Amino acid sequence: MTDVDRERREEAVDQTRRDLERLEKRPSQEGFWKALRVLGSIGWPIAILTLLGVVAGRLVDGPRWLTAGLIAAGAALGFSVALSGVGRRTR
Repeated sequence: MTDVDRERREEAVDQTRRDLERLEKRPSQEGFWKALRVLGSIGWPIAILTLLGVVAGRLVDGPRWLTAGLIAAGAALGFSVALSGVGRRTR
């Protein structure tokens, strides 16, 4: 191995070491996925319970204010379930 080859090899090793150190200092992507999980845990209960309110309102087939009330009750219940779920996950 010549001196030029040895220098090139040492430069490549140093560059690789610097790249690995920079990669270790990089912020992790875990925060994004955690935020996405929390967002999903908030959205699904609200959506499902609101839809159940819509279905219950259509089945009752009463006045419009009853359907709207059941939709609001489903959304409120979904919101409370979502908040309690987030509270459990953040502890």
